[in-house]
Amino acid sequence: MAKTRILELIVQLIGVILLIVFIYELINKLLGHSWQVEAFAAVLLSFILTGIFVIIAKINKMDGEFSHFKRSFGALASDFKSHRKDFYEFRTSQEKFNNWSRAQFNDIKQRL
Repeated sequence: MAKTRILELIVQLIGVILLIVFIYELINKLLGHSWQVEAFAAVLLSFILTGIFVIIAKINKMDGEFSHFKRSFGALASDFKSHRKDFYEFRTSQEKFNNWSRAQFNDIKQRL
């Protein structure tokens, strides 16, 4: 846990440094100092990649925090399946009993 937090802080620090460099060079360019467009694009691209790495790290952290819900929902799903099976068996036995009682009633009715 501590290693991932330290790594996350390092990546965020790199992102802040790249953002500062980007803003500095952008101000230099706006003030008329020459700066190559390729370097401008490289700094912007590296800043975007740093942001992507931070987002991926946060997603992985969230995925680890919610992994125990998978087991809970799996257990819940198996419980529902067993209850559904029990209900189906109960309903089938109830229908069999209803059919038998109707047959008995019809038989008694014919005898009378």
